[in-house]
Amino acid sequence: MKKILVLAIHPALDTSTVTRSIWEQLVALPGIECHDLYELYPDFYIDFQAEQEKLKNADLLVFLHPIYWYSAPSLLKEWQMRVLSSGFAYGKQETDLEGMDFWQIVSAGGSFSKYNTDGSLGCSMNEVLKPFEAMARKCKMQWHPPKVMYGAHSTSSDKIDEYARDVLHMLLNYQSQGGLALDDNIENIQNND
Repeated sequence: MKKILVLAIHPALDTSTVTRSIWEQLVALPGIECHDLYELYPDFYIDFQAEQEKLKNADLLVFLHPIYWYSAPSLLKEWQMRVLSSGFAYGKQETDLEGMDFWQIVSAGGSFSKYNTDGSLGCSMNEVLKPFEAMARKCKMQWHPPKVMYGAHSTSSDKIDEYARDVLHMLLNYQSQGGLALDDNIENIQNND
């Protein structure tokens, strides 16, 4: 069975709607290792060695987070800088993360129509999340297109529950079958206006 490591990165997980909905279902599943980074590291002092050990035992790394000002919450950047070090995550020799699958589960307050070059933001979600794709490639991980919920602030609880069930289904399939059944292009994910 494939091993999955999910890192939730939300500074107010208890008041979140989308991230919390997914998180509460994930932590109840056997065989999926789940960590709330803001609970573990409220002072931003990251135990990089413990985090590297978690990564060594995983087949799939999942970042679960909202989009904040066209990026991820700041603790994720700190985690990347401390944990994904040269000689561990990248370098001239084989790395500990080579071949690991990487996936993001993301929520955005803005609608799908805003996240395109013609929209009011002037950039697509592909562009917003490009640094994470680059991170995965630098670490020789297998990048998979993210699962994005747009319009999170105005989405009904039924739609959020449906989204969470879809995420869980994909993770359980990965766990048993070793693959993520994902769309090739995140721009094709349905608008949740």
